[in-house]
Amino acid sequence: MHTQLIDLIRLFRKTRRSGHGSYLNHNSRFLPVVALFGSLLVTGNAQAMLVNIDFQPADSEVYNGQGVLGTAADQVWNSVDEYGATNLLLSTGSSGSGISVSTSMDTSYSNLSQTATYVRTNTLLADRIYGSNNNGLGTETIVLSGLTPNSAYSVALYNGFYAQSYSVNGQSATTDPVAASSANNDFPNWTAGVEYALLPNVLSDSYGHLVIQTTPIDGVTGFTPRNSAIAALQIQDTSTGIPSVVPVPPALYLFATGIIGLVGIARRGRKQTGRPS
Repeated sequence: MHTQLIDLIRLFRKTRRSGHGSYLNHNSRFLPVVALFGSLLVTGNAQAMLVNIDFQPADSEVYNGQGVLGTAADQVWNSVDEYGATNLLLSTGSSGSGISVSTSMDTSYSNLSQTATYVRTNTLLADRIYGSNNNGLGTETIVLSGLTPNSAYSVALYNGFYAQSYSVNGQSATTDPVAASSANNDFPNWTAGVEYALLPNVLSDSYGHLVIQTTPIDGVTGFTPRNSAIAALQIQDTSTGIPSVVPVPPALYLFATGIIGLVGIARRGRKQTGRPS
């Protein structure tokens, strides 16, 4: 904003220094000033906000790589255990998002450890948080807060071991991973409905919350008992990317309007000076 304001002042000075010319030429020199002021009001397309969460024990290795949402530049993941976290980092690592996560799950586990019963290698899918509600058979809840109320988000949910049914603010999906291999697979060798589930355009509620419910189901891997669990999630704001009007401070608006008026006065003064007495 400050750079644009400096450019506006430079253009005004250049217009005043210009020599006499026709009425059209004066207006032509004036048009860039108007165009630049207009550019202060409107921004271009904004990149959609993306937050990545790797659920795991606090001492486990956090995933560093691409997910099914975002691009190769979105490789920063937040390490979150069963105690949740606040002000999660954006996927680029540039700043905090203001988004927080909490959960009813009460335990975390990693199969990355060489002491685990079944060692797996993918740092996103091989660790997880899970719940003991009804001996692991009950529905557990994950709450994302700090979102824009009543806005659309895409949500990707990951699991490397346990088949799950997910419900997110009225939408549902399932994952059914193969315990012997899924948590060894690396991106992009993940399959929808197996290692991850994708829910596009889920609406946050009027408080800016997304409530994710996860329930264990029978799957291709017959764990006994089943467990309500999740390995990771991504949330991306799908309501951005539209040109938006940026509020301009009143003082800046008045300043720019004054410049436009001064340009007009200067032009009229030059015309009057050139008239015969």
